[in-house]
Amino acid sequence: MQQCLFHKTQKPKKKMTNVYTRHMMSDECLEALGQEVWVSNWKSIFKSTKWKEHKKSCAAAEKREKEREKEKEQKDMEKQEKAWKKA
Repeated sequence: MQQCLFHKTQKPKKKMTNVYTRHMMSDECLEALGQEVWVSNWKSIFKSTKWKEHKKSCAAAEKREKEREKEKEQKDMEKQEKAWKKA
């Protein structure tokens, strides 16, 4: 149990805080700061209710599109069967 709790891979990564990276002006630090801000902004977007509603509406639209494609394929198959019967 102790190994599970204190295993090195289980430890959280050290975050580069705004204070640390703003004092250091190397490209790597600025990139790390930018990425951290970008990730935190996207996390807040994914948690918002508007995003969840948009995701549901997109899923519903995709489902309707698949149903339309299936109906179109069925109609095409029926037309082909009728053409074969006439011939």
